[in-house]
Amino acid sequence: MLPSTKTLLGKSEKVIRDHLGEGKWVLGICFGGQLAVHAVGGKIGRLPEGVTEAGWLDHELILEGQKDVVFGHLPEKFYASHFHNDFVSELPEVGTKVNTANGEIEVTEAKILAIRRGYKDKSGLKNEDVEYIMASVVKFNNGAKLYQIQPHPEMSTNEKASFLVRMNPWMARDSEMGQEYYDSALVVPEDADFSVAQVIPRFVESAKKHLEDSRGITFVKAVLVQNLFQYLLK
Repeated sequence: MLPSTKTLLGKSEKVIRDHLGEGKWVLGICFGGQLAVHAVGGKIGRLPEGVTEAGWLDHELILEGQKDVVFGHLPEKFYASHFHNDFVSELPEVGTKVNTANGEIEVTEAKILAIRRGYKDKSGLKNEDVEYIMASVVKFNNGAKLYQIQPHPEMSTNEKASFLVRMNPWMARDSEMGQEYYDSALVVPEDADFSVAQVIPRFVESAKKHLEDSRGITFVKAVLVQNLFQYLLK
């Protein structure tokens, strides 16, 4: 018998908490970010029934994001690729205790880094007075950090900008979205900036530096190790 979705999600959340309990940094993208924030006490919201926000959408990098080591390179208005129904609605409160395999850790900071004003459905932008969380960081008393980003930086490149929409043509047939919305979601604005794709490598470099500083270790680039191994085989 296959495990239920609830069981699998629960196991995934435990893995996230245990990684944070080891003092590691975690980056959660789209659903992964929602799951991670929920795992440490945050809350998840849902767009109106039948609405799937998709396409190349704009965001605002707020002051906390501008100062952040991972997100600080982004312009105040940046674009990124979307495909989602759910979103992070609340971050965990400072002081929230999180149980992990390595003991209890505590949230020391929880900050929003980027927002989107409203959401897009087939008739245009709705709820423009609501600031939806698009990126955030949660810090813990053991040095761990949880980064969350709602859009997809791994798909926010010139080559892959419309990939998520192209792979889901059912949207064009869906009564809530339709062909017009689908076609508009395929369009990449002329002034689109692809710098959000750098979030992932910047996270990796920052997380690596954190581990090197906190544990007194030094990472060696794999290509150097590979070249040395090949040299020894000669």
